[in-house]
Amino acid sequence: MRIPTGRLSRSSDFKTHIVIEKLGETDDGRGGFTEVWSRVGEFQARVEPISAQDRYMAGAANDDIAHKITIRWPFSFTIESGMRLLIGTREIAIKGVTNVAEANRYMEILGTE
Repeated sequence: MRIPTGRLSRSSDFKTHIVIEKLGETDDGRGGFTEVWSRVGEFQARVEPISAQDRYMAGAANDDIAHKITIRWPFSFTIESGMRLLIGTREIAIKGVTNVAEANRYMEILGTE
């Protein structure tokens, strides 16, 4: 599953615009709250369907994981499970995040639609 860092160095590898969102709460004005998704960042990404071998290599027990999204390392915030990403109108739930080669250059995100 590890991608050599030199293989993704061209900007043409990152063709898909994605938006990362985090779930939060806002006051509903009646003593309760409403859950609201708020935008935390936007990226150009490489989006690939994930194979059964990639799932096994990632140790993903969830067979629903269907996408591997690679982005350049986000220095301004943390991406974690429980967030979601948008590809146009498609919503992808983030299930796992990997720092590729632990080099803080690229991040792989595993997700379900």
